[in-house]
Amino acid sequence: MTYAPNNIKAILFDMDGTLVDSERQSEQAMLALLTERGRSTDGLDLVQFHGVAWKQIAARLLALYPGVGAGVVQLAGDIEAGFQHLFVTTPPDIIPGALEAFAAAAAAFPGATTIVTGSEARAVENLLDRTDLHELCTGYTSCDQYQKSKPDPQSYLVAADRLGVAPESCLVFEDSRAGLMAARAAGMCCVAITRGVPERVRQAAELADDAIDDFRDLPDGFFASAAQPGKSSD
Repeated sequence: MTYAPNNIKAILFDMDGTLVDSERQSEQAMLALLTERGRSTDGLDLVQFHGVAWKQIAARLLALYPGVGAGVVQLAGDIEAGFQHLFVTTPPDIIPGALEAFAAAAAAFPGATTIVTGSEARAVENLLDRTDLHELCTGYTSCDQYQKSKPDPQSYLVAADRLGVAPESCLVFEDSRAGLMAARAAGMCCVAITRGVPERVRQAAELADDAIDDFRDLPDGFFASAAQPGKSSD
């Protein structure tokens, strides 16, 4: 990692795929629904659904599998219900180094370290409860708190406004194409979490300031350094 941001005032973490490996639950919920409804999932590219709102996922599935649901809203609700069940009954693994990184960010940016996610508030609360991050997290912006989903920048702009920080002074951690596009459109700095997935590596090279496999790749003192005045290096 060569990117060394300065003059950062707030750290914004995406949740699904960034803090927790919950993309697997999303995939499982979709695959189970399609299988139950007699549709083959052979060759289905699941990465296209990462970081995308439930209604957008439902719309894509209806385009790929006409008649698989009664409509976008109903299908989105069915998929989300399956996801929420899995999220609670089989909690997703924490991304390696994520909890330590969140704690380090909160220490360097007290009152300005938050979560911005396309999931509902109950999923965020579940994560905060089981990881003891409540005291470190400065609120959160969940999908029920904004109108336009990623890749629209609204979620990140809402979060920055709540923190009282200019977008250009925010540093985002994201994993999906939609999330990276949202952060970039908001005018924020962004580090991509790739987990070594080739497609994520490619989209990070296109859309992010830098990329790491997971949070263990962050240099020592990264967040403290980001809070220091000065110009970001190229």
